[in-house]
Amino acid sequence: MKDRDIVGISRRKLLTFAGMAGAAALYGTMAGAAGGSVAQVTESVYGDGDCGTDCCVPVAVIDDMSSLHGCMGSESKQHLLVRGYHPGTTVGGGRLFWNAALPRTVHDGGIYFSPTAPWTGNISDYMAGVGETEPLNYGVWQREIRTACSLYDWGGQFESDCRAAMNAALASDVETIVVPDRVTLGQHVFDCERKVIIGGREVEFAGANAGYRPRNCDYIEFKDFSALRMSMNVEDRHIFVGPAGGAAIGKFVVRNCSGSGGIIGVAASFENGRSIGRCEITHNDFSDLQGEVGGQGYGIQYANENLDGTALIAHNKVTRAGRHSFYIARNPGGLVELIGNIAVDHREHATATRNNYRPAFCIARSSHVIGFGNVVDGYHDGAWLIDWENEPVANPLFCRGIAIYASTIKNPRNFLNGISFGNLSPSAEALRDIAFIGVDYVCTGVPAPLFAFNYGHNLLISQISARFDQMTGVFRMGMLTGRTEADSSHHVVEHVRVRVTNSPAAIFAVFRIQLGSNTQQIRTCIRQVDYVSDAAVNKTFDAQLLVNNRRIELMGCEADGLAEGVPSRASFPSMPWNGLIVEAAATTPVGTAVPHYFGQECYLTHNGTFWKANGTTSADWVKLG
Repeated sequence: MKDRDIVGISRRKLLTFAGMAGAAALYGTMAGAAGGSVAQVTESVYGDGDCGTDCCVPVAVIDDMSSLHGCMGSESKQHLLVRGYHPGTTVGGGRLFWNAALPRTVHDGGIYFSPTAPWTGNISDYMAGVGETEPLNYGVWQREIRTACSLYDWGGQFESDCRAAMNAALASDVETIVVPDRVTLGQHVFDCERKVIIGGREVEFAGANAGYRPRNCDYIEFKDFSALRMSMNVEDRHIFVGPAGGAAIGKFVVRNCSGSGGIIGVAASFENGRSIGRCEITHNDFSDLQGEVGGQGYGIQYANENLDGTALIAHNKVTRAGRHSFYIARNPGGLVELIGNIAVDHREHATATRNNYRPAFCIARSSHVIGFGNVVDGYHDGAWLIDWENEPVANPLFCRGIAIYASTIKNPRNFLNGISFGNLSPSAEALRDIAFIGVDYVCTGVPAPLFAFNYGHNLLISQISARFDQMTGVFRMGMLTGRTEADSSHHVVEHVRVRVTNSPAAIFAVFRIQLGSNTQQIRTCIRQVDYVSDAAVNKTFDAQLLVNNRRIELMGCEADGLAEGVPSRASFPSMPWNGLIVEAAATTPVGTAVPHYFGQECYLTHNGTFWKANGTTSADWVKLG
């Protein structure tokens, strides 16, 4: 084999006579010709058609990518086999074929390899083509095109550092990137048209601000990371996935990933100039999210201050988040769906701000949020908070049009309310049209009320099943707070069933009236309340402070505990459902009557018709029947 030219033999003879290892020994490494001349492949040998029309028998087998330097092909479709990317490894190799039509400048060290780009052992330099001696020439070795590439194909170290490889793969045209098990990643900021990143097991993020930071992407998806590890040090500020500054993303998907550590699992934050078309965060499992202040300790965060863009956050589990397990903020426009999510042992390890209100689910400064089948199992500092924006911003956002169905709340660890409607003092219309329908509450040994009406207009909690067990001292199921009419009105509590067991020394009241004066009133309609209790003392109302002219309307609810002659109590008009009665003749849909919440019903007395709201404006009534 003069001057190391390769002479073709039949495929069958090559494999039979020498085998792969024998072929490597026979052909050498092709690292360079004797006397400094450049080695050249002169013939390729085509097989019998069993590996495709563009396939041929390898003209050589080499150990690693360093052996490509100085190795030239003579015509397209010649190819060789590489055992491994790095010396002494068996990953990241594969079949390369010669493409004579491409310039050397396409070299990227992952898909395209220039034979005149030197190998120095520095993977970043090699990928960048540092030291390329013939940038104007043509002809490169090209990796066999596949739908997915591993980080090992880009020079990632086996079960070790793949940070440079990840950056190179993200910068390439490859759509699907496979992250191997037990490799190390860092911070990765990137743009793309379409990328799907498939994770391995026990991937570890290292360095400051580590995690994926997509910026301008038509479609980006992260999936199947299992037991990923982020730093438990808050100062490292690890976030698994969060858009970079100025991001504009068409569709953002994170699904079927699990891991622990970091300050946020997924930060889908599309505010301060970022934009999103569609966000889907589903079937993820994050635990031990560190930190307790703003920007820390979140499981899944979604914020979209634009008027368009929608989100589905479904079937996720967050365990031991430091601040909020699920945080929905600054969403004035598109629909957000919260379905089947679970928060477990919320704030179990929090210490600095214990007993501050940092609930598992927080919906703040947002509209158009619907939830179904969400669970909080074990929590400090509240299960749900619905609140307006109290930050000093030019255009504060209100919180309106929230409907949460079929929720389970159990095992509170301290005394704060399970559901809080309003927490901080709002402007007059900042919080309205909020409904919780179907709540299953289980409390054992902790005097934590299920809910509190603090501020807001048109608030509803309905279909409550509350169970208290092993209670001592004084406890209540719901808290009703007296406010001015501008801050609080048109509340409804209905269809309540409470059971108290194993609490023979306790003092129980279904509702507590608090924080009132003769200018502050309780404007709440309460109906269909039933309780069975073995506590020592039981009553419907525990009026801590007398409130003159309380506008409490009762139906199917005892008045025991209310001071006679002080409140203005009235049986609610004959209305077995939470609807509106419009007596004046009204054009349809229903004149100027505004629904209090999604699904509210309305009866027009002048023509005897029923209507139901599918929105929160007077134009959203739909005729029934």
